[in-house]
Amino acid sequence: MMRERAVFGWALYDWANSAFATTIMAGFFPIFFKQFWSVGADVNVSTARLGLANSLAGILVALCAPC
Repeated sequence: MMRERAVFGWALYDWANSAFATTIMAGFFPIFFKQFWSVGADVNVSTARLGLANSLAGILVALCAPC
C-alpha cells in the first residue's frame, strides 16, 4: 500500500513538472529570447540563433552526461 502511494505521488509530481517545463520551454522562453537577446533582429536570424542555442545546450548536456 505504501509503495503504491509513493509511486502515485511520484507520477503526479512528474506530470506537474512536465507541464511546467513544457510551458516554460515552448511558451515563455522563445518570447523571452526574441525580446531580450534578439531585439531588432530579423525573424529568420532570431530563429537561427534560438536553434543554435538549443543545439549547443543539447551538446553540452550530452557531454556532461555520465557514460
